[in-house]
Amino acid sequence: MQLTAKITRLNDDADSKIKAYATVNFDSDFRLTGVRVIAGQKGLFASMPGYSYTDDAGKTCYADYFYPCSKDAYQQLNSAIIAAYEHELAQTQAQPAYNDVEVIDDFEQSM
Repeated sequence: MQLTAKITRLNDDADSKIKAYATVNFDSDFRLTGVRVIAGQKGLFASMPGYSYTDDAGKTCYADYFYPCSKDAYQQLNSAIIAAYEHELAQTQAQPAYNDVEVIDDFEQSM
């Protein structure tokens, strides 16, 4: 199965455990959106989109809408998302900030 992961948004909040949001395409046939890249105690991992519900005892529970059924599938999915995140982060850091770019005012030069 061909996985294509793309980071759709980086999180600028340095204090947040959520570092980015991603979308994954599976063989160009299915698309998974709302995947979160999380900084956990053991490193980065992909968190699947999910929902919360209250069980019969009144306890709040959480469940994923989508999840891999095998360890190999999980590792493949997680690796693709983390690689996309690291690539996007490197691309973003390689671009100069607006304040670092020399702005030439054409109007003043033409006078």
